[in-house]
Amino acid sequence: GQIITVEAKDENKDGTYEASIIKIDEQLLGPIEAIDLNLNTIQIFGQTVLVTDATSFSQKSLSTLVVNNYLAVFGFRREDGTLEATLIELVKEEFSSSLDTVKVGGEVTSVNVEAGTITVDGVEVNVGPLEIKNIDVGDILSLDNLELNTSVPDGLTTDTTEPSNLVEDQIYEIDSEIVLEGFARRIIARNDFSLNGFQVFVP
Repeated sequence: GQIITVEAKDENKDGTYEASIIKIDEQLLGPIEAIDLNLNTIQIFGQTVLVTDATSFSQKSLSTLVVNNYLAVFGFRREDGTLEATLIELVKEEFSSSLDTVKVGGEVTSVNVEAGTITVDGVEVNVGPLEIKNIDVGDILSLDNLELNTSVPDGLTTDTTEPSNLVEDQIYEIDSEIVLEGFARRIIARNDFSLNGFQVFVP
């Protein structure tokens, strides 16, 4: 799943909308922990990122990446939880835990109010006591500005001045244009997926 915003128009007034703009947020932002050139995978916070022939890179390639490169990864989740990368951008050569932040996004699979943690696409994150009360299993979150904090058990904590963003499915119309924002589901192909009950096809 990807967090996607689509702008589309019903040019023929027949109820079929053609996408004119598609905006896709990065799924993962953080430092490389390990690289496996045999399996074509990268590890970021325990998440496996799969590089395929269709993966695009900015500045780097899989063979020139090194541990602690700070990356932004765009892609979609496979059923086994692997993040298949469509685009990998090098943010900077060296990740700094004191200067740089982390982002994870996806579906909340567990909430532990007592421990103050949630799990988002396999990543456990410490959140504030007030914030966690508003989070439920099944919510789609975009957790921006996460900080590495060795004083907490799992090391990844939300910046309370920049709370997590709950991605709510949105549909609104402007004249003949419709704007959809939400979590991509029922992915048939890279250019054919469901968003907020609409099947979106990108030529």
